[in-house]
Amino acid sequence: MVIKLANINARFSDIIAGYLTKGYVLNTATMENSAFDACRVDLTNESEFLRVSVAYFDHHIDIANRIPGIEIVVKQKALNTLSEFEVIRRDRFYHVDWPKPGPLAERLNSAFTEDLEEACKAMEKRHRRGDAAFVMLRRPEFLKTDKAKDVAIRYIQRIAPGLRVNQEDIVIWKPNHDHKCDYEIICGNRRWRIPRGHA
Repeated sequence: MVIKLANINARFSDIIAGYLTKGYVLNTATMENSAFDACRVDLTNESEFLRVSVAYFDHHIDIANRIPGIEIVVKQKALNTLSEFEVIRRDRFYHVDWPKPGPLAERLNSAFTEDLEEACKAMEKRHRRGDAAFVMLRRPEFLKTDKAKDVAIRYIQRIAPGLRVNQEDIVIWKPNHDHKCDYEIICGNRRWRIPRGHA
């Protein structure tokens, strides 16, 4: 089912209202601006501290394909402790159209779904349509042969001497949208871009 930002705002409001009816009160002392949340509301009672926030996220299908969205997250921790927050609820809303910068009225009309499969189908439809706005989402070409991985290992050893690399840990792909490099190599949390002519 496709929903709008107004529906997400209503869900956010309902969650907060539900806690207020249970006796929680707003904690304005901790609701300063956050670099991680689009907005948030802090609540407390005699024993718990709750944070209800709205944040943006990307769901990565694979290396080159992602679906952006908005999520509502409810976290809790014991009052007056240094313990970490525990996530007790997470509602995710995936874009079924691609968010673009523009007037507020246009952004408010963005369409979302809570069904990840539906969002993936919408992304595939954009692929087939070849919409220029989604050129970054074109399917990459993955190289999985042992020969390609051996070449990648030699390249890594040349630019990062001493780094131990196993074939099983390597992902090699050719980003179709990027004409500035031939391949990218990913190994764990490291990434190397191989310039054209150096592969």
